[in-house]
Amino acid sequence: TETVLHSFIGNDDGSLPLNGVAVNTKGELFGVTATGGAAFHGVYQNAGMVFKLAPPVPPATQWTNESLHSFTGLLDGRGPSGVVFDTFGALYGTAGLGGAHDQGLVFKLAPPTPPATQWTLSALHSFSGDDGANPSNGVIFGPGGALFGVTYAFGVPRQGVVFQVAPPAPPATQWTGSVLHAFTGGNDGFGPAAGLVFGTDGALYGTTERGGAGALGTAFKMTPPASGTGPWRETILHSFGGADGIAPYSPLIFGANGALYGITPAGGSLSDGTVFELR
Repeated sequence: TETVLHSFIGNDDGSLPLNGVAVNTKGELFGVTATGGAAFHGVYQNAGMVFKLAPPVPPATQWTNESLHSFTGLLDGRGPSGVVFDTFGALYGTAGLGGAHDQGLVFKLAPPTPPATQWTLSALHSFSGDDGANPSNGVIFGPGGALFGVTYAFGVPRQGVVFQVAPPAPPATQWTGSVLHAFTGGNDGFGPAAGLVFGTDGALYGTTERGGAGALGTAFKMTPPASGTGPWRETILHSFGGADGIAPYSPLIFGANGALYGITPAGGSLSDGTVFELR
């Protein structure tokens, strides 16, 4: 049985929700809208927001939508795409534009400490172009509390990157961004649009929307250095050719059998998309 919990109406309420929701132990849902929000600053209106959708407390029957942060489009970013929780209840995500260089950023949204009531956003890393631009599909947590994700564009040679943003080691206070792999186009693929997933082997798995041997996208693996330091190694697992799909856009998932599963929005026998398995 389907139930609509909330219909977005734009403006302060938000519009264009993206990339699912995160849920806490209270059953509250957290997510982002790419547009809308209450912040109005110069030309950057409706720059998106982070929302909380709370279940009704009887006798009420309606879920309640609350804006935790409305993006201004400036240093705090604009066009967010997905959030994840840490163990302390803070939310982490990406904004595709804005930040110190207007190339997007990784942010943290911390819950209020009573008696404060406002959530607090901080930019952990602003992309400059050489280290990527336009991060998409949020981030995932990895070893040591580091955040991992992809940018759709830029990097060197400007075809998108896999990145890591690592927390500071005290007494340092700044998070550190680094490029794990810069896509070169051609057989290597370019335009990683989907988020990443960790395998039980400690490797990262993802897709590129374009490139590969068939020029229609790839599935790739990023293997961490054996010593814990040094470069990660990229391996192309599969290049899409059309009949098996075109332009994989959504994150991969692991099945119980260790296979990877995903979807493509186009290609296949009738050119209307595929569900695929990689072993």
